[in-house]
Amino acid sequence: MVGGRRHALRDGLVIAEVAMAVVLLATAGTFNLPSEPIFILLGVDALIDMARTAVNVTGNCLASAVIARWEGGLEEPKSLDAPVI
Repeated sequence: MVGGRRHALRDGLVIAEVAMAVVLLATAGTFNLPSEPIFILLGVDALIDMARTAVNVTGNCLASAVIARWEGGLEEPKSLDAPVI
């Protein structure tokens, strides 16, 4: 069932992007604005979205590492080569 939810979520996001394009184009038509710049913005938005996602994931990983270090979770492990007494 989890896979179905992920698929539905992805489809919902795609539908939201298409709906955004339809609303932008309808608004541009209402105000007699050219629609070509909207298509350019939508094309660039896909690239910007990928960069935004990469920055978000990097920030989340860095924040997790900082908190783990702060709480002592990233201490150096004790050496296993120490002599046994």
